[in-house]
Amino acid sequence: MNKLRNSIRVTAADGLSDYFVRLYKDFEIEDKFLAEIFGEIERLSAKITTAIMQDRVKSSLAEKDRARNEEIRKLNALLKGYAVFPSAEKRECAKRLLAVFKKYGLKITSENYSSKSSLIESILEDFSREQEKSDAASLDGVAELIQSLRNAENDFYKANDEFVRGRALKNESAYSIKGRLVRTINEKLVPYLSAMSIADNSAYGNFAQNVERQIKKLNSAVPKTKKSPPQ
Repeated sequence: MNKLRNSIRVTAADGLSDYFVRLYKDFEIEDKFLAEIFGEIERLSAKITTAIMQDRVKSSLAEKDRARNEEIRKLNALLKGYAVFPSAEKRECAKRLLAVFKKYGLKITSENYSSKSSLIESILEDFSREQEKSDAASLDGVAELIQSLRNAENDFYKANDEFVRGRALKNESAYSIKGRLVRTINEKLVPYLSAMSIADNSAYGNFAQNVERQIKKLNSAVPKTKKSPPQ
């Protein structure tokens, strides 16, 4: 039987392990050693799924952070525009709001996640005061942008809560778990099925063929490493 290539993608390894577990349960082969192998594969499969989900949550967290940065930049640009507006009344409203914004400034966007959240909460609290609310209402689009910043911060909080919950469950990278999964398949499952399909083909042969077929399919999808030209 062919062994699984180490360069298989993490998500492909996750899908393969799920398939193998389902296949094993469908065949209902009574074999203590095979049950132990698949118990290990199933545990690793669950771990790699959790790790992949956590990586995606981390990516989502970065996306939510970029979204709140964008709202901060838009608010800064709009207030600066109103600060030079022809209407004296609107200019004064904008200047008061801009003075509040400048206490924090665009440097907020370069802060770490937790510091940025604290600063955003602080600026939103300042903008919720009666004078600032009145000024914002006088400038088209400003109150809406302040609310957009509030929404972006709420979205970030939700993503961060999910990230923290996932991190408590994850103590190993998806790539590392994939390596352990591939080794279990190559060093335990493949050799055992190779031997048992010869020793008892009626019980193991069809199952082994299904396993090998899926391994070949995934191996063929992995780009081959180019060999260096002869020197």
